[in-house]
Amino acid sequence: MRYRMHEDWEFPIRLVNKYRFGRVKELLVRNHKHGLGHIANDFKGVPEVRYRMMEEHKGLILKDDEACASFQSELAHYEGLCGDKAKAILSLAKCMACRPLRRDPCTKLDLLPTNRLQLPRTVF
Repeated sequence: MRYRMHEDWEFPIRLVNKYRFGRVKELLVRNHKHGLGHIANDFKGVPEVRYRMMEEHKGLILKDDEACASFQSELAHYEGLCGDKAKAILSLAKCMACRPLRRDPCTKLDLLPTNRLQLPRTVF
């Protein structure tokens, strides 16, 4: 296995590099969440995994402004949770450079100095 965590994010990125995708309207998958082994239990290594993912798939992520902004926003969130406020601010700036009108970077910037960031309930 290439990734210890976030493999559910990285695998679709590899698929997009090889195949074309379309959309379907009907619900095909339901996600059941439980507390066992969830990222909420171990988020300390997330930034390093996300840096690696960005390095490996930079060309694809940077092609789409919304994907780039979402990636940087989530990275900033975990950097903030890990206490690395300087990196979190830099990632939020990159997010805003991709999509200047997104609201979540501003919210995260407001919460960052007060250490009130919490684990997201849903990812993406």
